[in-house]
Amino acid sequence: MSRAAAELRRPIRSFVHRARSLTKARKQEFKVLWERYGRTVPEQGFQPEALFSRTGPITLEIGFGHGEVLLHEAQTFSQHNVLGIEVYRPVLFSVLREAEQLGIDNVRVLSGDAALLLPRFPDHCLQRIRILFPDPWPKRRHWKRRLLQDRFVAECARCLVPGGLLHLATDWSDYAKQIEQVVANAACWHSRPDVPDRPKTHFEQRGLQLGHEVWERVLELRSPDAGQD
Repeated sequence: MSRAAAELRRPIRSFVHRARSLTKARKQEFKVLWERYGRTVPEQGFQPEALFSRTGPITLEIGFGHGEVLLHEAQTFSQHNVLGIEVYRPVLFSVLREAEQLGIDNVRVLSGDAALLLPRFPDHCLQRIRILFPDPWPKRRHWKRRLLQDRFVAECARCLVPGGLLHLATDWSDYAKQIEQVVANAACWHSRPDVPDRPKTHFEQRGLQLGHEVWERVLELRSPDAGQD
């Protein structure tokens, strides 16, 4: 295959790798933490409930960053199972270390590109999906890299149970408009007026310091037989 053809077949990433890496000592500690909390997603036959030691509704947080909301939910709703996807190893290390220090056992994490991992999830396996302050890719020529586009949001709908929730937030107004259009393109979502209490995230605080306004929505997946509003 030519290099040009390979570039065409390569999936567009919604993130960029940071250069920062773990020290040798932290790599060893990370290995121990990963054995407890980290999991891999097989290409076929993936069952998210098998990742946990007990049954319960599963919340998936994509791009959980510093883990403020992920760990808050795991502690607040201890009867739930909380699954996170993150690509950056240093923040993964920090969050897993904190989970261990807090004695949290209802959290599991995956490392990788959510755009590639979510299609491996079975239908109707998640109670809630949360995507807070994803990379905004602010330059117009990079908007194709934004995660929240028609195909990915359709994957979210496939993975949620009927009545399941998709919780989204961004501090970039043009991204908010794009997301609203994506939601409008699909008839399966019903906007809910209530937004759950949660800690502010690291990226949210940075956006607020820059004077950005936070756009946040909770969308409920309609049951297949539900009527239109």
